[in-house]
Amino acid sequence: MTLAPTWQRNVSGPAMHALVIGVAGYPSAKKGQGFDATLRGVEDVACTVAAARCMADWLFDNKDSLTPPLASIDLLLSDAPADPSRAAYPIRLQPQAPIAGATANSVEKHGRAWHGRFSTGDSALFFISGHGAMSGNDAVVFLSDLNSDPFDPWGAHLNISETARALKGDQRLTAAFFFSDACQEYSQRFAQVRHGDGIRIVPPQDPFLLGNARDKVSFITAASQGLETLEADWSVNPRVKMGRFTQVLLQALDGASARQLNGRWAVYAESIVADLKNLYRLRNWTDVFEPSPVLGQNERFSIVQHTQPKVPIVVKTKPPERFPDCSLEIFLPPDRSQPAIQHCGPGYGGPNHHWEVWLAASIWPHLVVATHADTKSALAFFTPYEPIFGQTIAFS
Repeated sequence: MTLAPTWQRNVSGPAMHALVIGVAGYPSAKKGQGFDATLRGVEDVACTVAAARCMADWLFDNKDSLTPPLASIDLLLSDAPADPSRAAYPIRLQPQAPIAGATANSVEKHGRAWHGRFSTGDSALFFISGHGAMSGNDAVVFLSDLNSDPFDPWGAHLNISETARALKGDQRLTAAFFFSDACQEYSQRFAQVRHGDGIRIVPPQDPFLLGNARDKVSFITAASQGLETLEADWSVNPRVKMGRFTQVLLQALDGASARQLNGRWAVYAESIVADLKNLYRLRNWTDVFEPSPVLGQNERFSIVQHTQPKVPIVVKTKPPERFPDCSLEIFLPPDRSQPAIQHCGPGYGGPNHHWEVWLAASIWPHLVVATHADTKSALAFFTPYEPIFGQTIAFS
């Protein structure tokens, strides 16, 4: 009997199928628990469940804008013990089936059911957040029953890189998109101990059928090899903590990384990779942020389309000393015959010495005018058909 996903609907023609996993609690990896002493100090990561719930909500909210439209979400969650200093993310998705835990057995069963839903022309989306590590050069994420098996205490993990690579040969899929908000820390114990290969949710790539594999799978992880990831306050409610990668990724998917694609505004994996670090910097987070594109696609496959997305435009003055005494106006059309569509007063943008404005994406030229306190003005033309993180307006 096929496992029912958390939410599903009938879609005529090709569809998107999503598998979303949040692993926050590791009860067998605590003092006095489990079987491998090295694993008795693994901390819970409560923010990961918030990230998975938020991703599930975003998928549901954009179900008709995803390309192709969304047909199913399977959400698997393993919560951490309640923390009075944190608030739970208030998920809006109404489950049609019980939400299963993120144990090895559950992830394996639901993952294989997710794989079994694919039909010709479909696309797949995979998101996971939890404790991550490296297995050789592969990114893996540990599942909530880590250290619970006396014969293989490290075996409760999913090799995300291997899973993504295997789908390159799935002839049913048009494209697949993988995102992992997890560290890629190096564990000497994990590298040296004899452990199993973890669980498998898709058939392994057949080396005799490599000629059928195509670079249609993208995989973006929150950290490059050896690095950790960080959480931050969720902008809607600071008591909710969420991975920084997830927050920036959702902003990109929401339209900040929109580009023109076949006459429409679309977000695709390549545009997300190009924008993540700059979107991160706009939040004034100064910690190391090194998202890594593990796998890339050789075509631009749309993930989601937007009718009128807004993209960030960062404007600086040259010389930068002019900024504190300047005001900024943006006009469309460029002859300044219409009122400004954006106005920023002196000092707007704070100590970073730039203006940050969000404009409707457009293929039409815009005029930006900076006026100095001594009435001197400088202007420049730009076209916001994509995010612009370094628009300069120069004074003579």
